Amino acid sequence: MGKRYRREDLSEQLDTAFQIHFTPAMVVDAELINVSEVQEMGSYESFTITFLVTADCPIEQKTYLIGHAKMGEMELFLVPSGKDEKGTTYVSVFTYSTV
Repeated sequence: MGKRYRREDLSEQLDTAFQIHFTPAMVVDAELINVSEVQEMGSYESFTITFLVTADCPIEQKTYLIGHAKMGEMELFLVPSGKDEKGTTYVSVFTYSTV
C-alpha cells in the first residue's frame, strides 16, 4: 500500500506549485487550487484535489509523477476535468477505508 495522504496535509499546500511529470522531458508547473471536504460513504471516506495547469499539456487520464517542495514526490491518478482561458484542471480522488 502506498503512502496515505491526509486532507489536512494537502490543504496546507493550497495555492502552491506542484510539478507534474507528463513525460520525462515534459515537466510543468501546476497550482493546487482546491481540496474538497471529506465525504463519508459507509465505511469509506474520500476527498478530491484539483490542480490548474496553465501550460499546454496532454489531456489524458493516467497516473503521473507529481513533485512538491515540501511533500516530495508522489504518484497520483489524474483526470482532466475542464479547460478554459485559465488552463486545464486535473482532479485526483483519494478514498480510504475507515475500518
